[in-house]
Amino acid sequence: MNTGCLILAGGKSRRMGYRKSSLRLNGTTFLDKLIFELRDFPEILVSVDDAARHPEIPYSMIDDRYSDCGPMSGLYSALSVCESDALLVLPCDVPLFSGTLAHHLQEVMKHSDTDALICVTADERVHPLCGIYRKSCTPVLKRCLDNGNLRIMDALNNLKVHFYHVEEDSWQLQNINTPEEYQKLTAKSCLAISGFKNSGKTTLMERLIPELIHRGLKVATVKHDGHSFEPDSPGTDSYRFWQAGVSASIVYDNDKYSVVKREPLQESAIAGLVGDADLVLLEGFKWSDYPKLILLTGSDEQNNSLLASASNCISYITADFSTEQLIQDTPVYCRDNIEAIADCILQHYHNGDLKHL
Repeated sequence: MNTGCLILAGGKSRRMGYRKSSLRLNGTTFLDKLIFELRDFPEILVSVDDAARHPEIPYSMIDDRYSDCGPMSGLYSALSVCESDALLVLPCDVPLFSGTLAHHLQEVMKHSDTDALICVTADERVHPLCGIYRKSCTPVLKRCLDNGNLRIMDALNNLKVHFYHVEEDSWQLQNINTPEEYQKLTAKSCLAISGFKNSGKTTLMERLIPELIHRGLKVATVKHDGHSFEPDSPGTDSYRFWQAGVSASIVYDNDKYSVVKREPLQESAIAGLVGDADLVLLEGFKWSDYPKLILLTGSDEQNNSLLASASNCISYITADFSTEQLIQDTPVYCRDNIEAIADCILQHYHNGDLKHL
């Protein structure tokens, strides 16, 4: 079966108040990001109400054959003219959707004799605009349009459908429909790695970083030093400048740079400093309200102090348990179980629990 892709971008975006296909995530528009994820498919189409009204879209566009009839018109119009046997259909407001999930759905559909494969998320919500439709759906869609019935679910009731549960990939189908949802999406995800001095915070972060990068995240770190730190090694030129009293010092080469400024850092400025990082790991911050992992590896007095006072803990890390335990309904992981700790972080990251900056 030859499968192409259709991105629905002809909506009115009334709740957002701005064309959703043009919204940006890490500097890339939602539409461009989806096109990039789907780049391996042989045919990619963009459904719009009227191509002449969208000069900003540089991709192959399909005009609606039925005006003001919503996504059903876009789907019918594309299936009527596409060269592919079926189309993977996505709305433009699911910027987290990945090419990996797209190809997985394609493989599932290859072994199905249904007219359509429709995604169902872990909350049992059916997503009729996230799935694969064969050309065999065209007559039913046309009949619905001719009758003025624009409900996709009503069309599916007259088709042979495979409702496919995406389970752990449900986060990829998150719709961004409102300014509030967009603000939450674009906020920096922060997680504090907290504990008393010499509890192993730096070592844990050092081990977690490559695992999280391997899982697809861009990671940045922020460390709060309770003492005055030296911005460079004694004897270097920049160290000598700093000692002489400069207000700012910059060192750079072809692929990195370092900036040291003689002024307090406001936490609100961190988001602008970490660039396009997906996750910011904060070392320390144990009494802050940031979501955090807390290392319980100090004295009993210190551990009890953290258990009693630290807030917003997503899990505790200890050297004393070899398997997952619970403290106050919060999971506890052995500090050597890096994969399990990374799983925990990824779950909270995708659920949006780590959004803060």
